[in-house]
Amino acid sequence: EDLLPGQDHSIIKKHSLKHPPHTFIFPPAKNMTKRRRQKNPKALVPPPLKSRRRARQITSQFHELTRDLDEAVKNGNDERARALSQRIEAMGGRKAYQDASVLSTRHFSTSRWVLGRLGRWGWLDGILCDEDDGGGGGTTKRRQRRRMTAVLEVGAINTELLDAASRRRRTTTNGTEDDDNNDYVHKLKVDAIDLRSTHPKILERDFFTLPFRHADTNCRYDVVVCSMVINCLPTAEDRGGMLVRLWVHLRPGGACFLMLPKLCLVQSQFVTRGVWREILADVGFEIEEVKETPKVVFYVLRR
Repeated sequence: EDLLPGQDHSIIKKHSLKHPPHTFIFPPAKNMTKRRRQKNPKALVPPPLKSRRRARQITSQFHELTRDLDEAVKNGNDERARALSQRIEAMGGRKAYQDASVLSTRHFSTSRWVLGRLGRWGWLDGILCDEDDGGGGGTTKRRQRRRMTAVLEVGAINTELLDAASRRRRTTTNGTEDDDNNDYVHKLKVDAIDLRSTHPKILERDFFTLPFRHADTNCRYDVVVCSMVINCLPTAEDRGGMLVRLWVHLRPGGACFLMLPKLCLVQSQFVTRGVWREILADVGFEIEEVKETPKVVFYVLRR
């Protein structure tokens, strides 16, 4: 399991004027009864994706092109592979696909789902110090010491899990807030990473070169969250490598929350639900729960 290399505008106030502002600069043309509407200038960059319908079109097109590209590369058809690569770049490349995937799944909060499962298990209150060994010891739950639940979020696009980990209880003394006595609501230690960080709290890291949290497998992450990331990898080898690394970064008994587009399992020529289950089992994962929406499949996996 340890074969992987580790270690590293100004605001303009509107006044009530007798004439519209533009007449003070350019006097209106004579006999002009209707002013032409100026066309909006052409944007230098594509506008942000807002249509979920367009997002679905992009994801479907991307899946079709990348599937054909993989087949062309496998068959040694370099000319077709180059043409398909150019078409992928013309549609915005993997970045456009990632943006479309995020928009398609924004109506469902992945972080809320993860926190709900952790709360069900009692992991929001930390991990029992002897839980890694199967529990026991004859002591009551109230008197058992708990440590922070270590969470790794791969491909973080927001700070929802980080915010949950930093949320504090507000306590008061004599009617005033007492900052010294405010403790955290949850016992979570979250490391959020992404190749292109969108927030200062999210570390810019490559998951494939991320060092192990600890040499001892029992001291690695309790939870790994990987939402809409594995489907963005270009090759089957990379996707398989990510699954292995997700497993390795977990401690025994740890949980992996894995989300991917449903299209990956229903429109792929090579991967069906059955094949996907076999792949997860070959890596070493045990499927604990599966949840499906019309667009996304959610897995809770155990090491």
